[in-house]
Amino acid sequence: MKLGVGHKKDEIQSILSKNVHNYLVKDYFVEDAQNWCNEISEEVVKEMKGLQEGMKHACIVLILPKGECSLNTASCCYWDNHADSVFSVSLENKSMHIIAILFSLLNKT
Repeated sequence: MKLGVGHKKDEIQSILSKNVHNYLVKDYFVEDAQNWCNEISEEVVKEMKGLQEGMKHACIVLILPKGECSLNTASCCYWDNHADSVFSVSLENKSMHIIAILFSLLNKT
């Protein structure tokens, strides 16, 4: 088995994008945003578990209303460039921005 996710990058990006796109048909409601974040991240991780054994996955989802707001983020990881990967998607509709970030890490345990 090939280590890492390098040879499945298109498929992984598609999983991430598809799950975000499913929520772009909705209008932003603050009461629903947390549940949507949970649902997107849980579905992405569920689909990733079946894609390749030996990997750990973490998915972070941010949903922001459109308007007068800004978001600045940063991350830093120490990892194996040959086995570990990060994927992201940033999409929007008329009422919100959705940003999803997926970390796929080789499970060395």
